[in-house]
Amino acid sequence: MNTKQIKLICSVFVCCSFLDSFSQEFRHTSGLFSGCAANTAPTETHINSMQSNPAMLPYMEHTEFGVAYCTNYSVTDITCARINAGTKGNTYSYGLSTSIFGNSHFRESNYSFALARTLYKNNSFSLSFDLTRRFQEEYKAKHYIYPELAYYNKSGKLTFGIHTINPIALLKRNSDITSMLKLRGTYTIIEPVQVAFLYAQTNNGVQYVSLGASYSIQDKILCSISYTNNETPLQVAVQIPFWKCLFTYEAQYHFYLGLCHTTEFVIRL
Repeated sequence: MNTKQIKLICSVFVCCSFLDSFSQEFRHTSGLFSGCAANTAPTETHINSMQSNPAMLPYMEHTEFGVAYCTNYSVTDITCARINAGTKGNTYSYGLSTSIFGNSHFRESNYSFALARTLYKNNSFSLSFDLTRRFQEEYKAKHYIYPELAYYNKSGKLTFGIHTINPIALLKRNSDITSMLKLRGTYTIIEPVQVAFLYAQTNNGVQYVSLGASYSIQDKILCSISYTNNETPLQVAVQIPFWKCLFTYEAQYHFYLGLCHTTEFVIRL
């Protein structure tokens, strides 16, 4: 064995040890992560549960802070960003989220506060309050306040989540703010492989189903792919732990607009 081969083997060993030490600091999510699979994941173990299922906030291991930015397909002048923060208390867990989407002509900003508590073993409930500000050029800005309800349950290899956004207006049609009901489930086939589903329905009568699968490489790097029966059918993502950070990259394919890229960082404080 020559010197180059020895150096190569040593380098691979050092890199694996390096990644292993980082992954012990910040584990990847349990199940598919929030962005991929059109939010197929029923839950998130980190702060991104503010979007996927706020009832998972009590299962955070630490106080966390997350930032996400996405490109809106081929439209270059639209801002799409989100900031999340959350902390775990002895009785209640708290989460804050703010997001913005739009440009100088149309812009929608959302501010959300969530309060979550474990009901009993492997069950939790969350109540959120949202404030949405919608600005449209030449019109006065409008403000909307509405609640969110979420529930989480885990039984063996199966997890199940219910998340309703603006449930009061869910049965109303032609509402200014979209209401949505989401039913999610994840099943662990074997330890590194999980499959997931999502059924969603809005107050405008839109329904869609997503099916996804994830694979964990040595419980460190999480890869995911999904299919959805709408105009963005294919979504792939990868999630990598790095010391006290969690990095996620996601790509969504749109039939007519091409690719949308999302980059996200979660930091453990």
